[in-house]
Amino acid sequence: MPLNSSASARLRLNFHHHETKLAALLLVLGMALAATAPRFFSTVNLALLARSMGVLLIVSAGMLNVVLAGGIDVSAGAILAVVSVVLVRLGNHGLPASIVLPVGLLTGAGLGAVNAALIAELRIPPIVATLGTAGLFRGLLLEWTQGEWESSIPSWLNAIGSPRWGGLDVSVLAAVLVMLAAAWILDRTQMGRALFRFGDSPLAAARTGISVRQPVYFAYISLGLLTAIGAVFYAAQLGAVQGNAANGYELTVIAAVVLGGADILGGRGSLLGTFLGVLLLCSLQQALVLLHVATFWQNIATGAIVLIGVILSSTPRLGRKLILRQSPSP
Repeated sequence: MPLNSSASARLRLNFHHHETKLAALLLVLGMALAATAPRFFSTVNLALLARSMGVLLIVSAGMLNVVLAGGIDVSAGAILAVVSVVLVRLGNHGLPASIVLPVGLLTGAGLGAVNAALIAELRIPPIVATLGTAGLFRGLLLEWTQGEWESSIPSWLNAIGSPRWGGLDVSVLAAVLVMLAAAWILDRTQMGRALFRFGDSPLAAARTGISVRQPVYFAYISLGLLTAIGAVFYAAQLGAVQGNAANGYELTVIAAVVLGGADILGGRGSLLGTFLGVLLLCSLQQALVLLHVATFWQNIATGAIVLIGVILSSTPRLGRKLILRQSPSP
């Protein structure tokens, strides 16, 4: 059955609570950095921070759709690598951007559709399906490239990655536009609302007339498409790509989304929370670099902050489940 008004109100309240906690955590981090690493707030460093957030925000917006629908996709890094190599190779063969960019976007959406079909049609669990396609996509890409680097990129792609506007590049503007469009879809469209209802309870969503396939296809194809958009800026910023590019990137994306308050079981999350999760994760990583913290401690700190985010995100749902279990049967 559809969410009633009181349930919707509780859902929004949970969003606000988690986002407030994240904002408070960011404030504490900011005060600590002001005392220990004031260079963090320099114009140059803030421009670098925004640049590092661009691609992650774009891909995270797509991953949020998947998580809202109760799924997970560990093939996003492989899709990012495939599209990056496709863009660079086709561009280096003399094809114009007007052809290469649409081909790259269609490649990403198509690979997302493969994941959706495996999950929606063959009923393969998302983690199993995307683990399999991650290996498949990555293996085919390595066979295609023979493990060699594409060490030069087309001039038009290089121009996309060139910093503008005081050190920022187009990826920042693209991320803003993607987040605004994603917010409109989630808040104003029937499909956006269906993602929440389907992820919260597929059976209840089906009883209200929501297709059990449409949310899955929309979530995974949108992630593939947004990952392809991110790949444009990823390749442009990196300046060279290879078959093993973006290895493990999907884990960073999932961490940012979950840190932002999205319930890994589906049905709960917000773009504002995702933005704050990306901001916190990127700020922490950049701060640790500025403080010359050893790499293994950076990994420990990042893992700890993600676990804290998961605990903060999961507490409301676990509390509701406990209350329901303790409630007497009618």
